Amino acid sequence: MSTICVATRRLRHRRASSLHLRRKLRIPQLAGHVVTAAVTAITTALITTQVNRHLRHHRPVDAHVDAATSTGDTDSSPSASPTSLLGEVAHEIRTPLTVIHGYVEAMIDGLLPTGPEELAQVGQEIRRLRRLTDDLALLSRTEENRLVLSRDDVDLRDLARERAEWLRPQVESLGVELWVRTSVDPVPVLADPDRINQVMTNLVGNAARATPPGGRIDITVGATVDGDSAHGWIQVRDTGEGLRVEDQRRIFERFYRVEGRRRRDTESGSGIGLTIARGIMRGHGGDLTVASDGPGHGATFTATLPLAGRESTVMGRR
Repeated sequence: MSTICVATRRLRHRRASSLHLRRKLRIPQLAGHVVTAAVTAITTALITTQVNRHLRHHRPVDAHVDAATSTGDTDSSPSASPTSLLGEVAHEIRTPLTVIHGYVEAMIDGLLPTGPEELAQVGQEIRRLRRLTDDLALLSRTEENRLVLSRDDVDLRDLARERAEWLRPQVESLGVELWVRTSVDPVPVLADPDRINQVMTNLVGNAARATPPGGRIDITVGATVDGDSAHGWIQVRDTGEGLRVEDQRRIFERFYRVEGRRRRDTESGSGIGLTIARGIMRGHGGDLTVASDGPGHGATFTATLPLAGRESTVMGRR
């Protein structure tokens, strides 16, 4: 009987200690649950992506692979294999997961307070993971030609000007000038405005990060007719770091990093923005290309899509 009483008292003591610990660590535990949810969401996205790719006979690229190969694109490189994708994604999520784990463990051990500043840091890393999850899902749709576009008749000039003005405060806060030039005549296209804005945001954001203070970004909009081909285009040209030939050849690969490029502490890109941007333009029947005269000479990204009509007077490309 005494043995049972002792065991009962020990059990009650453990329960009381456990309850006290749970109350003391309520906020870190909450952060831990959020972390678990974020990791689960990413894992689900990865599994979904891989299943879809296997169901489509392990195709590593989108429906434009033949055209891309003929122009020297590198989508069909070994880095585009499903197995390689898992390694690439694991590398990308390692940093935010390490930060989250470190913060939560330090909170549990009492080495860090559970104040707003510390939890905000955890929240920032979770948002990075969430963005990566969303971008992976979008990448899957673009590569498998499943991207849904809400097309509308728009003037590419108006679309570009509005997006440039929306981005201007962010660009100028970095000490970089932003200029916009458009053709005199309309550039009519049938496009999804939200997706084109997404492409412009990515291109201008990348240009701003690659351009030091005092530099300049030029956005130019026009149209070109060449025989049976008629397309509108948006060029984003910067005076920044420029790209080597190898960089230009691989810049649209998933998670590719330009060697030696400056990184700002506030950068939180998923690493597949350009891959998605090109997929969006190809989904419109156009393309996204890059040109650079080399390191130190800036870079020019050109997004093209078919014109909605041939009756407009067009301005030739620079």
